[in-house]
Amino acid sequence: MSFQTRQYDLYVMLSDPGAEPPWMENVWSRIVLAFDPLVESARGHAAVRSTQLNAGPGSPNKRAISFGRIGWNKAGHKKWIWPSAGTDGGSINRVFCMSEVWAPSWTTCEKEHQAPDLYFAIGNEDDYRGRQLSFNSVCVLAIARDRSAEFTSHGKKAAEALAQILQALVRVHRERLWSYPFGQMSIDAINYLVVTGLFKPGPRHQNPASPLILNGIWNTF
Repeated sequence: MSFQTRQYDLYVMLSDPGAEPPWMENVWSRIVLAFDPLVESARGHAAVRSTQLNAGPGSPNKRAISFGRIGWNKAGHKKWIWPSAGTDGGSINRVFCMSEVWAPSWTTCEKEHQAPDLYFAIGNEDDYRGRQLSFNSVCVLAIARDRSAEFTSHGKKAAEALAQILQALVRVHRERLWSYPFGQMSIDAINYLVVTGLFKPGPRHQNPASPLILNGIWNTF
């Protein structure tokens, strides 16, 4: 099976902008509990990537924060999540862009030439320009369909739990390939959707959050 042609259950959630975001410690800890059965059943160890910027005083140019290798464990989670309100941690000096979970890790997937059993990404719609948001954040969860029925069942349960945790205004599902052929290349890979390709062109915060702003045909779950 090629990397690109693996089939997935793809879940997308757009959360209530008034809800605490998933990169906060108390929210992420609940997500971890929902995801643990999936991560533990993956064919290799999970790893996390997080893109965040240092927003401290000084130069107006923000620099990316280097977290080093981030594993799926307590020490790994502590590296990138933001502390809950009222705790020390200095998260106010960071700008959160996105985080993604690969199970197994992206290096294992590349070595084996096989897409992950599980992929999960969260993106921040707040670009700090003071605009009114109709949703935030964006969450993408992909569960490989060629795994066991138990694995895909856990995936659906994790998606349902995640939608509740995030107070999702939009919660939709579809089946699709990891990416699509385009000549000798492939495009629209799942791991790019938080950044590009998920939404139809044009502004997406002028009206209440709706599946109609998403590319493709989706079903509510």
